[in-house]
Amino acid sequence: MTTANAAPLALSGAAQAELQRHADARATMDTKEAARRLVVPTNDTLVRYKLREIGEPITLFGEDNGQRRARLRQLCVASGITNGMPSDDSVRRFALLTGGEAGGAGAAA
Repeated sequence: MTTANAAPLALSGAAQAELQRHADARATMDTKEAARRLVVPTNDTLVRYKLREIGEPITLFGEDNGQRRARLRQLCVASGITNGMPSDDSVRRFALLTGGEAGGAGAAA
C-alpha cells in the first residue's frame, strides 16, 4: 500500500471532540508553565508598582499579598508581558521611599 495515494481518514465526532479537549488541556498547561517561569517580585511594594505600571488596580477588596502576587503573574501571562519585575524607575522610587539602594531593591525578587 502506498501512502501517496491514500486519502486522509475522516475523524468521528467523538475523535474530533477528544482532539479539541486535548488542545484545550495543552493550552492550559502551556499557560500554567509560562506563569510558573515568569519572574515576579516577592516584595509587596514592588508588586504594587508593577500592577500600577500595567494599569491594573494595585489592590482588590480582600486581597492579601500572595493573592496580589498571583494576580500580577496571571495578568502578565494573559497580556504577554515577559518581565514581571517593575521598571528601573519604579525600583528607584521604592529605594528612595525605603531608604535602601536601587540595586538591592531590584534583587529582592
